[in-house]
Amino acid sequence: MAEFISLRVAYDRLTDGGREGNAYNWYRRDAQRSGYISLGQGSQLTTSGPIRVTVHKAGRQWMVSESDFENALAERRSVAVELRQITEDYENRRLAVASGQVRTTWGGYSVSRDFHFVWNDMDAYRRRSSGHWRCNTCWKRAATEHEKPECHTCSDWGGCGSECTLSGIVCTDCGTRKDL
Repeated sequence: MAEFISLRVAYDRLTDGGREGNAYNWYRRDAQRSGYISLGQGSQLTTSGPIRVTVHKAGRQWMVSESDFENALAERRSVAVELRQITEDYENRRLAVASGQVRTTWGGYSVSRDFHFVWNDMDAYRRRSSGHWRCNTCWKRAATEHEKPECHTCSDWGGCGSECTLSGIVCTDCGTRKDL
């Protein structure tokens, strides 16, 4: 038979006594709303999805299976190590072999042939920058050409949220070019 621990005990283990992470009430609301608590996103390399632990209410207290919670906590630690490694690889100019977006400790990037689009989460949150293109050959910031006509949404309502006018990406240092 599985051993259960209270959500409060699980929260204390997760946050190391409340020094990091979301507030306890956030996890309680998550449990009430969905029947599980989320401990973050799973591995990028296996695309395992969110790390979730099922909860149930016993009397007036939310409970989680101790073994399920410890397994989820171990996966969360493993993902943190993976994230630090991907960030270190990027800083050493090695791009991860993955399709779609690759997360780092500061934001992320996505590769498109000879270029990659890189963004910083904090700059995007503060609306300072949504990111920029970099050349995969020389790692210099690439220039963008905007010669396509605006899409219907942009021309009528002013903003589709994508770079619909982007027609090319050019690295002025090494001459690499990508026409879109």
